[in-house]
Amino acid sequence: MQGAADCDLLWRRPFPLLNAGLTLVAAGHLFVLSPLLVNGMGGNLLPAVVGTWGLALATASYNWLKNIGK
Repeated sequence: MQGAADCDLLWRRPFPLLNAGLTLVAAGHLFVLSPLLVNGMGGNLLPAVVGTWGLALATASYNWLKNIGK
């Protein structure tokens, strides 16, 4: 992956599809886990899990939208 990034090849077809898939998966996880966090039913580890999925959603959607026109 680093070699592809160095050669500016991440705009090719598989990489936007991976970003789109990760965006959808992260959104699905946040859709399920966020109500548990708000209601206080998740325990001590749930805020870290929700934060991780939120970061994955932000990063994947940014990269997907940034490279969608290439």
